[in-house]
Amino acid sequence: MCQLRLCRSNEYVRETAFVASAGFGKTTFLTTVVLSLAAVNCVERLNFYILDFGNNALTPLRTLPHVADYISLDDEERFQKFLRLIKGEMAYRKKQLAKKAVQNFEIYNQMSEEQMKAIFIIIDNADAIKEMGFEMEEEFTVLTRDGSSLGIYVVMTATRGNAVRQATLNNFKNKIAGFNFDENEVRSLMGRSQYKLPEIKGRTMVKTGEINCMQFYSMVQSENELEYSEGIRKLVGEIRSMNPGKEAPHIPTLPEEFYSGMLEEYGGEDREFYIGLEKENVVKEGFFGGETPFVILGENSRGKTNMLQVILDQISDDRQIYLFDSPGMELYAYGRKENVTYVNSQEEAVKFREAMEAEIQQRRQKLQEALETNPGVNPKLLLRKTDAPVIIMDDVDNFITLVKTDMNKQAALLRDAVEVGIPWIVTVYATRTRGIDEVNRLVKQASNGLVLGSQGVSTIFPTVSTRDVPEMGSGLLFKNGSYRKVRLPKWGQQGMD
Repeated sequence: MCQLRLCRSNEYVRETAFVASAGFGKTTFLTTVVLSLAAVNCVERLNFYILDFGNNALTPLRTLPHVADYISLDDEERFQKFLRLIKGEMAYRKKQLAKKAVQNFEIYNQMSEEQMKAIFIIIDNADAIKEMGFEMEEEFTVLTRDGSSLGIYVVMTATRGNAVRQATLNNFKNKIAGFNFDENEVRSLMGRSQYKLPEIKGRTMVKTGEINCMQFYSMVQSENELEYSEGIRKLVGEIRSMNPGKEAPHIPTLPEEFYSGMLEEYGGEDREFYIGLEKENVVKEGFFGGETPFVILGENSRGKTNMLQVILDQISDDRQIYLFDSPGMELYAYGRKENVTYVNSQEEAVKFREAMEAEIQQRRQKLQEALETNPGVNPKLLLRKTDAPVIIMDDVDNFITLVKTDMNKQAALLRDAVEVGIPWIVTVYATRTRGIDEVNRLVKQASNGLVLGSQGVSTIFPTVSTRDVPEMGSGLLFKNGSYRKVRLPKWGQQGMD
């Protein structure tokens, strides 16, 4: 098992802040820190998060196996997930240290069989944090204050000392001053000194009890920027070859373009029907057929029919589907499939009811026999193991019009279908749920479904805060009153219209 090595003197590297004017070695310094640590540590014991708030000069480091993620200033989703991840990691480590009754990460690893890895957060151009507002500054103040004892270290650069909150700057054990056009910057960071920094890249002052001068070294020998970049890429490749098949866990992020054909590329818990990706963990999310009626609720042109197409394509060809289309007949093509019964008239609706009544009776009998054979088993779990027919309705109002002369029997049929685990998936216009008929009552009692925008006049699902109302391409997946935010796919394969 590899041992953590944070520097050659075997002392742990503490948090370091390097302040210098633009063009005087800040990015080279961070590159040297990352590569020198990665060269002597395995991925399992050391990971980096690189926050490149400068000119993206740290991009070559993103392919290092130790780099969990590289986050630029405009990558808001990844940055917010990074903050939540680090806060969660800090909370977890505090609990682990409390269990062992130890004060810091170093002693914990000496005492515990389960080793914690060191995490380095590399920040280039920390000046940008001030521009993010007071709350974000507070986040980084807490991180630099508490992180070091937990094995979460921050190494950052800035162009000016006063660009970083003083409380944050005070948390850094090591402060390094490079050449600055404003001499007061060096003096305020280092204090009085007999030295004056020359205008040389990488020449710095550092406090080691007293103030000393230091020259940073570069990881590669080069005559110009092109040679330097090529040398860094080569060194990164060599470090990768030293860690074959290893990769730091990356922050999961949503794809920019997302089609239903891409769903199988993602992991997730087993579900009968998948509807998209859970936004936080980026795993497949969906529902079981027994969680019906499953109501897809949204305003006009919000993707309700698109979601039915996504679901229909997941149903095997040997499973019976009863399909009630909308007046626009957008699902008409599915009616050509052998396992699909396309219901588009009152006569066909009556035949549907008769066939389903026989199916429901048969399933009740099988359920009773299964319960007698397996006493104490949850009936819903038994029903889940059977491939029941699926009822799909695009626009519940159109279904109600179709079965108007047979309403009570159809409503009773749908109620019985729910009891025996027959999936019933229906789309509802958010502005049209005012009916008081039996079918509408069943829809309004639903506790499972997908909300694609404002619920309008609907009272089907609990009210959500304004900020959680989903934008186009997203939805709220409800289950028994609680919901998860999901990214919804476009129907089809990538590149298709």
